[in-house]
Amino acid sequence: RDFKHPKFDWINGWGHNFREAGDKWEAIQQNGTQWRYWSSHADQGLLYYWAKYAKREASLVIGQRIQNWSTNSDGIKYMQTQMHKALNSLPPPYNEPKWRRHTISDNRPYVSYSHFTGKTKPWLGPMPPGDCLSPRYAKHSPKNYWFHTLCKANEKFKMGMDMDNWTAEKDKIGHPPLGGVPQWGDMSSRMSKLHDKGA
Repeated sequence: RDFKHPKFDWINGWGHNFREAGDKWEAIQQNGTQWRYWSSHADQGLLYYWAKYAKREASLVIGQRIQNWSTNSDGIKYMQTQMHKALNSLPPPYNEPKWRRHTISDNRPYVSYSHFTGKTKPWLGPMPPGDCLSPRYAKHSPKNYWFHTLCKANEKFKMGMDMDNWTAEKDKIGHPPLGGVPQWGDMSSRMSKLHDKGA
């Protein structure tokens, strides 16, 4: 859709009005008819809009439910299926926790990924001690797994990062400009810069 800058508002979001469509967004403990959920104005809202309303093909994992959305021959979006606890019946190794601890839930898929929030983001803090290239190191926690993946990429692609001195190097660089809390002002500022460049 052709919206005026900044291309987002709380009612129409990125191009879909829930109330006009008789629709809602859903989460584990709540749902709504306005684009007022965490990061709706940023990456999460844009990805949700693109998958469900622009592409019109989406599988959404909401707690222990999986919703599969598609479009019929008239272009009308509909839910094909909704499954409950489908991921809990996967065979090993897909049903096993990726880490020994620090999982947010015993339910799939939450045992095999971690959502780093606030100051727990690995790139904001020190690297846990140990051999970051070791598979054993990776299994200790989600943070260790993140550093293990970075160390492997650094070695494979010859990125030149001094992983042995991560904390000192990180402190020299300072706080990254992205990857923090997606505030509306941050998005507006970045969109203004893109708009000014004619992007």
